[in-house]
Amino acid sequence: IENLTNLLNDDNLIENDDFIVEDHPQFNKLIDEIENSKVQYLFTMGKGGVGKTTVATQLATTLSNKGYR
Repeated sequence: IENLTNLLNDDNLIENDDFIVEDHPQFNKLIDEIENSKVQYLFTMGKGGVGKTTVATQLATTLSNKGYR
């Protein structure tokens, strides 16, 4: 138990700033379309492992950085 407690201790967290999403024209077009519409909800569908969560995270981050909530 002690080893698990030490593993989950905040002192052992590693920050990684190396995650970079390349600029993609279709992604930028999607952001522009969302900004110029009254979209409040966006749904994604697809089989597992195709990047739905990655795209959703990038959308949320990009829109948040632009001041959207």
